[in-house]
Amino acid sequence: MNLKSFILLGSSLPNEYICTSGSLLDGLLHVKLSIDLGEVDVSASHILLGYKPLMIGLPFRDRKLVSWAEEKSMVRLSFRSFTLQNREIAWLELKRVGSWRMGDTTLLLYQGKRGGHEFAHAGYKWINELYEFLRSRKAGNIHLPTRLYTQVRIAYAVPRKISLICLGNGGGYNIFPSDLHGSVGRDYYAGSLRIGSQASGQVEGLRKILVADINVSAYAETYSLGQNHMDKLRSLNAFQTSGLSKRFQLPVPRHTVSYKELLLKDSFDSGIHRIHFYETLGEETIDTNSPRLCHIHRIYAQWAERSAIKSGILSSLASDPS
Repeated sequence: MNLKSFILLGSSLPNEYICTSGSLLDGLLHVKLSIDLGEVDVSASHILLGYKPLMIGLPFRDRKLVSWAEEKSMVRLSFRSFTLQNREIAWLELKRVGSWRMGDTTLLLYQGKRGGHEFAHAGYKWINELYEFLRSRKAGNIHLPTRLYTQVRIAYAVPRKISLICLGNGGGYNIFPSDLHGSVGRDYYAGSLRIGSQASGQVEGLRKILVADINVSAYAETYSLGQNHMDKLRSLNAFQTSGLSKRFQLPVPRHTVSYKELLLKDSFDSGIHRIHFYETLGEETIDTNSPRLCHIHRIYAQWAERSAIKSGILSSLASDPS
């Protein structure tokens, strides 16, 4: 146990994001969308697409549900603990900022407005907020105001998959991690990158990308590629790969469990993020049994441990690749 971290923050976990296998946490937390006639479970379908501001996508095929959502400027997500008799332990209020029809699915895009949680006692919440305010003022960190950071921590109570994005052509390649992405139905996809980054510019220029889910055992190698968000295209020899994809002939990273090949169709800017919308043109599964790399925020991981929930923590890591 890290005693200093526990005394200051109410957590024995010294690092902000905890690397884990999402499969070990599946079913422990349910995310419900409140609607007029009850609730809709969006645990597996909602997509985290930004943290400054908090951006969440809700994809729906049901036309009645789409019509209902498009009439509502605000919605509420309730985070329920399955092991505590479905009790609400966190919530988010979201404002709708747009919608995109993608095949037979409509992606409704929301910006976070408010949130609250029970992951820490009131005193530790205050200390956490002060600590993160001071930490974010350090050079190189992105400052998140207190209310926004509360929303982000709630969003990261759900395991967010860390995938590797691969792109390139004969002139060079790049591979970098991201956790701000997800499927929109079977045939479309959405993902977010930092405006002005080399990575986002490369996606916009090349338009064809591969998104690879990675074996959880490769967490250290995957995190180490975070610096590539600001790198230029390089020789394929600079990367560790296991072959080329079927359709685009893009590099498949080592430790890949499965991958999708995507074609960029449109984009939308929000805060520091450029949200890209893709069509899925191919998908391959390499290993059906390997757990996929995800991470969660330490405040939820610590709450899970205190609540005697097996959190499946693999390792504490200091940086966030999103």
